[in-house]
Amino acid sequence: MRNHTPVTEFLLTGIPHTQGLEHVLFVFFLTFYLLTLVGNLLILLATLTSSNLHTPMYFFLGNLSVFDIFFPSVSSPKMMLYLLGQSRTISYQGCACQLFFYHFLGCMECFLYTVMAYDRFAAICHPLRYTAIMNPRVCAILTLSTWMGSSVHASVLTFLVFKINEIETVGRRKEQKVSTLIAPSVIQTSHMGSGSQRNTQDIYSLFRKWMPLLLSETRLTVGLRD
Repeated sequence: MRNHTPVTEFLLTGIPHTQGLEHVLFVFFLTFYLLTLVGNLLILLATLTSSNLHTPMYFFLGNLSVFDIFFPSVSSPKMMLYLLGQSRTISYQGCACQLFFYHFLGCMECFLYTVMAYDRFAAICHPLRYTAIMNPRVCAILTLSTWMGSSVHASVLTFLVFKINEIETVGRRKEQKVSTLIAPSVIQTSHMGSGSQRNTQDIYSLFRKWMPLLLSETRLTVGLRD
């Protein structure tokens, strides 16, 4: 059975060259975070309460406000706890969830901007057919498509990030294994014989023996890093 030590948490290094400014940065980021939440909540409430704003454009704008509420909430609370000195680590599962929702919400905003651009295109270029083109059913399908596309995008990226990290760890272990195999042979060869010619022949035979393995491991390491 292969020896394996799973990763359980990550250490947060924080913002470099900011020693002594933690409380100032905490107030700075907290202020912008609260302003972001309040601004998007006001837009969402205005869209929901006003009947004049129940149009496709403001429907998508309300969705954008919801995403803008959750998007800074992915990493900002953890960063502010770090600035207060309460937590300097994040669990493996927490890091994976943070990465997933970061890509999920970020990609959803990009898709939603595309949908909003199409909505404005239909309103400007086809004003008489606008209500027929952007009917409630089409709006619901476009919104659902952004959710599904973002979920697939975030799932694939999160899987690839942690899978590549695992492959690189295995590659480093194989490099260490090769070095432990070569080192005893080199030490043993250095003590064999007393003549320089015999030492040269032994070293040459050693490299002939281990060179194919070194080349194969080098190709594997380069392939994993690329």
